[in-house]
Amino acid sequence: MTAPGAGRITDGVADPASSSAEKAARPSVLVLANDASPGAAKTSRHLALALNRLGFRAVVRDTRLIRWGAQAAGLAAPARREAFEIAAVAKWAKLIEDYGIGLVLSLDLHWLVSKNLFVNDANVRQVHSFWVGDVPAATHGAFALDARELIGAAKVTHHCSRPEQAEALRRLGVERVRPFAPAAPAEYLRADAPCEVRDRLGFVGDPARVPAALVGRLAQRGWLDVYGPPEAWQRHGVAARPVPPFAHEPSLWRRYPAVLSLEAGESIAEIAACGRLALTPDRPGLRDGYGEDELVVASGEEAMEAAAEKILRDPEAALAAGEKARLRTARDHLWENRLEAALA
Repeated sequence: MTAPGAGRITDGVADPASSSAEKAARPSVLVLANDASPGAAKTSRHLALALNRLGFRAVVRDTRLIRWGAQAAGLAAPARREAFEIAAVAKWAKLIEDYGIGLVLSLDLHWLVSKNLFVNDANVRQVHSFWVGDVPAATHGAFALDARELIGAAKVTHHCSRPEQAEALRRLGVERVRPFAPAAPAEYLRADAPCEVRDRLGFVGDPARVPAALVGRLAQRGWLDVYGPPEAWQRHGVAARPVPPFAHEPSLWRRYPAVLSLEAGESIAEIAACGRLALTPDRPGLRDGYGEDELVVASGEEAMEAAAEKILRDPEAALAAGEKARLRTARDHLWENRLEAALA
C-alpha cells in the first residue's frame, strides 16, 4: 500500500523554499483538517485565517487518508501497517521540516496518526487539540496506538468546549486540559447586511440531532424557515430547504432577525458575529459569553416557543440585540481571541 502524501495546502500561505531566517521570523503552524466533514473543514479554514491575521503562517493538511490507510493496513497485517507508517511518517516529517512547522493545531485527535509523528518529532514544540466531538468515540480503537500515552504527552494540550470532554480526558489520566469556548471568524463581522425576512426565524439542522417536534411546531405556525435534509424533515411533516454550503451560512443567518440554534458548537458565536440574535436552549457556560440583552436562552420547549413568539412581535428589538452581540463577538469571541490564549 502506498502512503499518501501530506495532503493539500489551502489559503496558500507558506513557501517551502523560504529561508531559515524567514521561518524563524514567521513561525509556521500546521492545521490538521478532515475534509470529509464539512463542519470540521469549515473550522480548520477559520483557524488558518485567524492564524494568518495573528502573523503566523498556516499550512492546512487533511489527515483522513493517512488515518484511514493506517487503520486498513493494520487490519490487513501488522507488517503492512509498519511499512505504511514508515513511508507516511517520512513524508509528513519532510513537510514539517520544509515548512518549519513548530506548532500543530488539530480538531479532536486528527493528529493521532503514529507515535512517531508530531509527538515524537523534535521540530514540533506543541500540539493543541481543540475538542468539538466525543472523547470516547475519538479514542476508541486508535489504530493500534497507545492512545492514552500519546494524548497525555507533555507537549500536547487539550482545549475542551464541553465539561464532559474534560472529564473524559482526565479519566484517561490527561493533565493538560483547558476550557475553551467556540468562536467566530472575523470575516463574519459585517454590519451592513439587511434583514430580508422579519416575520420568521431561521434554522439549520438535522432532525436526527435536534428536538424535531419543537422545530415542527414552530414551522407549522409559520414562525420558522427550516434548512436541512429535505427527505429527513419530510418524515416529520416539515418542508425543509436544502442546507447551503457553509460559506453561505452567514448570508442565510443575516436574512432573519434571529436564528434558532439547538446544537452546542460554534453557531452561537457565528450567528452573533453576523449581527443576529440567537435563540438557544440553556447549556453550561453559555451565559458566561453573552449578556441577557445579547442572547435569548430558554429552558424547555414551551419556553423556546414563547421566546420565538416574543422575538417575532418585535423584530427591531431582536436586531438591536443582535448588533450588541456582534460587538461583543468582535471584542471577545473571535478565533483570534482563542488562539492568542492557547498559544501564549
